[in-house]
Formats: sequence, C-alpha cells, structure tokens
Amino acid sequence: MIACLTLPTLDNRRSLLAIGWQGRSRLVRSFRVVARFPRSKDKSVPVLNDPATVSEITAMSDLYETALGENRLETLDRLFYDGPETVRYGVGENLYGADEIAAFRRARTGGSPPRTVLRRVITAIGPDVGTVDLEFQRVGSTRIGRQSQTWIRTPDGWKVIAAHVSLMADIS
Repeated sequence: MIACLTLPTLDNRRSLLAIGWQGRSRLVRSFRVVARFPRSKDKSVPVLNDPATVSEITAMSDLYETALGENRLETLDRLFYDGPETVRYGVGENLYGADEIAAFRRARTGGSPPRTVLRRVITAIGPDVGTVDLEFQRVGSTRIGRQSQTWIRTPDGWKVIAAHVSLMADIS
C-alpha cells in the first residue's frame, strides 16, 4: 500500500512523502521523500488560476482541438514538447518522446475520430504550468472519453509535455 502526503520539513520546504508498507511477516512503516517543492523567497505558493495564464492555456487548448479535428499534423507536432521527456498514453498505445508521438499520428489513417467535447476544466498552476482535462464523446458512440494534458511554458511557447486519453466502458 502506498499513500502520499505533503509535510513541512525543517528547512521550511514542502516535501511529498510516500508512505509504504514493506516486509513479509510483519509490517514495517517507511518514509521516503519523492519530490521537493521549494517555496519562493516571500514564502508564497504558486497562484492557482491566474486569469491571464488560464486565458493563454485556453487558447492553446482551442488550437489543439481544432488541429486534432482537422488532422493538422504539423500543428499537433508543434504543440507537443520536442523531447524524450514527452509522454502520451493513448487508448491503445503508450508513446514516449516527441518522435514516437509524431510517428503515431502519421501512421493513423484519417486522423483522430471526430468527437464532441462535453466538459473542459483548465487549471493554471503558477505562471508556467497548467492542466487541461476534458470529457468527450466520439461521434456515433455512446462511450465517454477522457483526456488529460499537462502544458508547460517554454521559450517557444506553451507545449504539452504529458497527455493521457482513455475511453470509459460502454454504458448503454
């Protein structure tokens, strides 16, 4: 069993701790720091949903949806971060790096199936990171799909660095 929580540390930073149970005959509690989140000098935390940042991410999400619907591969490639760190988990594929993602798009005949966005939630986490989470329904299907994207601000503009697409079980 693994649980995560955030606790203050002695040096006034927040640490994300993973609590795990290990051992066969008896349970032993262990703590391990898996990430550190330093605070700014004024002890502030990232501002959530700054209107200007949300507006920028919204515009990029709109551009992505248009490019996806029109199968504009060059635009889709430009919207993803060009590096091996980029990950896209699709309905039937796990893609690592911008090259694998671009190759997948080029191999897909006709592009992404048409869809209608049912709901979209955009969250800005500070001025340089945001998430776009949406529910969609493919045309002619009763199944609901979900898409999550993490966007980062780079010197070349906003880019998707992580994406996940899934379909829920048919509910009809």
